[in-house]
Amino acid sequence: MLYNDKQPLYTLQYSTLEWLHRTGQIDLPVVSKDEIMEHSKDGFVSKAMALCQVICFFQDYVQRWKRERAVIDLEVVTMIYIIINAFTFILYWHKPFYIITPTRVQLKQNRIHKQHSNLNKSSIDLHS
Repeated sequence: MLYNDKQPLYTLQYSTLEWLHRTGQIDLPVVSKDEIMEHSKDGFVSKAMALCQVICFFQDYVQRWKRERAVIDLEVVTMIYIIINAFTFILYWHKPFYIITPTRVQLKQNRIHKQHSNLNKSSIDLHS
């Protein structure tokens, strides 16, 4: 969120953030890993529940296969998806999800923002 002093102006798109930084109108905010993880909405409980469901399905599949009971094609395809997704799940275990807390980006000078607003009306769409 772009701020002028204490007043929020608008939500920044990447291209606008990049342009403001390149022209020296803002400094990029410093956000620590702890701040990001603190605001992440995907916690250990939801990940553990998903892991338990996968383990239960896998156990059931292996038991049916060992007892030589019929295994339908849908179960085989599901097992293949589980194996493929296990790698993704492991890689994304520490990735934060659904962070909706805005990061404050402060304008350096008020007059520069006015010049930027005039430019935006003709060439850059900030609100889409």
